[in-house]
Amino acid sequence: MSETRQQVQYIAGIDGGGTRCRALIKDNQGTILGRGVSTGANPVHGVTKSTSAIMQAIQMAMEHAGLEERDYARLVVGAGIAGLHLPSMQNALENWTHPFHDCYFTSDLHVALQGAFGNQHGGLIILGTGFSAAVQTASGVQTVGGYGFPFNATGSGSWLGLKAIEAALSGAEGIGRETDLTRHILQHQSPVELAQQLQNAPPHVFGQYAPLVSELAQEGDAVALAIMHEASQFLARVIARLQAMGAPAVTLVGGVSEMLSQWLPAPVRDRLCVPLTTPEDGACAFALQQFAARQNTQEM
Repeated sequence: MSETRQQVQYIAGIDGGGTRCRALIKDNQGTILGRGVSTGANPVHGVTKSTSAIMQAIQMAMEHAGLEERDYARLVVGAGIAGLHLPSMQNALENWTHPFHDCYFTSDLHVALQGAFGNQHGGLIILGTGFSAAVQTASGVQTVGGYGFPFNATGSGSWLGLKAIEAALSGAEGIGRETDLTRHILQHQSPVELAQQLQNAPPHVFGQYAPLVSELAQEGDAVALAIMHEASQFLARVIARLQAMGAPAVTLVGGVSEMLSQWLPAPVRDRLCVPLTTPEDGACAFALQQFAARQNTQEM
């Protein structure tokens, strides 16, 4: 047990995506005490919403762990949050007045890499509400994508939903093919009503349609199948790109990755590996690293 770990009472790891925010609390021996989950924590959709989601997830994990409000001050938090590739969002969260002993922020991609590979080399793709990827090698971390919806979200939940809405509207107008996908999406509303409802909707709203696309593709719906095949072809290209960048192994994380991986060609799917631990575990490791670095700086 390192001196740093002995100085920490409790560690919280946060994986804050666009749809869900997950929290994991451990003691200073690394024993898992509690878990919590709340709504999306991407600050692009509101810094207050983001910090609220973080607090709700941690509060649930603390209740699960049997901890009380006074224990916030004994908590060192590492938070990997979607949207922190934008410096303004990173600054906004770092200026948050939180109740914890310490709180360190980084991207969700960073903590997912840490959880999946630790300090080893590898490539990782996040397919959740959005899309991002990275390679960790001796030369450091190189990222791919992560620019956000709608510019750079192919294969993600928000993209699957958007494609489904586009197809449903086209099918209803007689421009595209009308299948069960069109009928499921429109149901009790007109194309105009649906378009008005989704005007300027955030990514997670489109992401809610992703499970429907996956389910109908499994049933053989032609339009849903076309959407899933386009997404899987993109995913295969990203995997090949990460390998070309030096990743000896590639892993997928995020809810949509489970939907898409089955549509990959078998040779590609067989080259994927299982992550060592979860992004929340990676966030706990990040918290300890940052806490140790701060302690060393203070002692100099």
